Amino acid sequence: MKLAIGRRVLAAALTCMLMAGASNALAAKTHTYHFGVWRIQMRYDAFTGTTSCTMKSGNLNYANHVITFEFGGATVTDAAIFRVNNGPVQSAGAFQDEVKSTELFYNPGPLENPGDGKVRLPEKLFTEAAFVDIRPTEQGRVKHFRLDGFPAALAFMQQRGCPANSQD
Repeated sequence: MKLAIGRRVLAAALTCMLMAGASNALAAKTHTYHFGVWRIQMRYDAFTGTTSCTMKSGNLNYANHVITFEFGGATVTDAAIFRVNNGPVQSAGAFQDEVKSTELFYNPGPLENPGDGKVRLPEKLFTEAAFVDIRPTEQGRVKHFRLDGFPAALAFMQQRGCPANSQD
């Protein structure tokens, strides 16, 4: 009698383990990759068959063909200017229509600070850039952002099937 109960318990335990293993096989899996200063997190959901990706580097976020440079919510960035690789100074405002036209949900900050401490610029400006310097306001301090590995990270995301509209 004890042997029969023991076999039933063992069979039930094995069934539970197999069922748990089957459900874990369909769980989403996340992998992290590094390219220069960039960290890519790829999440594949076997249950839905979808892939999502995020690409970040410190105060930088990449999504939908736009890099967002974060200065902190209190920093007013509506008059930001920047230089790529010590090139000519450009106005970030000159690119805002292009940024807004991406599929990225554009969520401006409060009326008194619509940039919400962020400068958003299109990726095309940085395809060969090693760094960018941004001054958020005329009196603001210039902040240096390294972009090492950006082209390789973009190519990797495309090769791995990350959707163009990946974001966090």
